[in-house]
Amino acid sequence: MENFISMAEAASDYWRLYLRLRNHYSEFGELTYCMLVHERYQLILTSCGDDMVFITACEKGHELNLSDWNIRINQLRLILEAE
Repeated sequence: MENFISMAEAASDYWRLYLRLRNHYSEFGELTYCMLVHERYQLILTSCGDDMVFITACEKGHELNLSDWNIRINQLRLILEAE
């Protein structure tokens, strides 16, 4: 992915939009993750604390096991929150 930095900045804008509008969805509970499906890539956004967003990019055609992904993301959260 050639423009990963600019893509990550744009993806974090998606997440900040959710943070601004989250009260409209409060009856649904907290958002666990957001998946953006494009023609060639899928992006998965999820929070890590109040000021960080994890961005996972996966090329279409490559299987991503969301259950395993969620376990690994939670492990990363624990490591980052311990620091």
